[in-house]
Amino acid sequence: MFEVDWKHAPKEARWWAMDADGKTHWYCQPTAEVFTTLWHADIKDAPGFGYDGDWKQSLRERPRGNNKIKKGNQPPRPSAMPNHQIKDNADHFERARQILCDADFRYVSDNGDFLGISMATINNAIVAVELYLKSLSSNEIWTPVDDQSGISKVTARPKQASHKLVKQLDEMEEMVRARLEEEFVVAFPAPEPTLEACLNSFEGVFQWSRYPFEQEQPKDFKFGKLMDVSEFLSRFVASLLSGNDSLR
Repeated sequence: MFEVDWKHAPKEARWWAMDADGKTHWYCQPTAEVFTTLWHADIKDAPGFGYDGDWKQSLRERPRGNNKIKKGNQPPRPSAMPNHQIKDNADHFERARQILCDADFRYVSDNGDFLGISMATINNAIVAVELYLKSLSSNEIWTPVDDQSGISKVTARPKQASHKLVKQLDEMEEMVRARLEEEFVVAFPAPEPTLEACLNSFEGVFQWSRYPFEQEQPKDFKFGKLMDVSEFLSRFVASLLSGNDSLR
């Protein structure tokens, strides 16, 4: 009886099949390509394993128990761009930032003086910025669900787990970063600072916005620029999903 020897298969291979011309291939798990609205699956050459039947009947799915991976040790898979789970989380913080920002500008003293941006607004803004950046540089972890053949729980794992914003930028694929920085210049032309310069000026804000009584405000931090960058990233990430080529 014919069998595919899955020990020869790449880790990401999910199916084996023969084409009408007799050539055989491994078919990998499909992923969404960056800046497209299409799914793409890698196809790799595979041994024939002596198959001599009808090519239309050749498709074989990888057995669930084959090459089993222990929970907590699954190899990461490239995420769709942006990662939807992280983006959705970022959207919650961005929406909270907008609501709080609107409230801040109505928050005045008895003599009518503006009292400034609240720490809650700053914290929601800096978390939104961090999460939007992470949504553009992350992997997916597929954890098989016990006793549920072919079903996995999908979670997200940023490539850079720290709160260092420039490191999130450095982890992005070159084409993603180039597109992001290009759109930033369109939104904030010179002599405005670059995106990397803005992110550098935000370092330490995450900690300071939670514990302002323990440390001083970061030296180069500007409230208005943080609000601008949070809103810009929200629109940029949304544009990748909608297929827009410009935020103008």
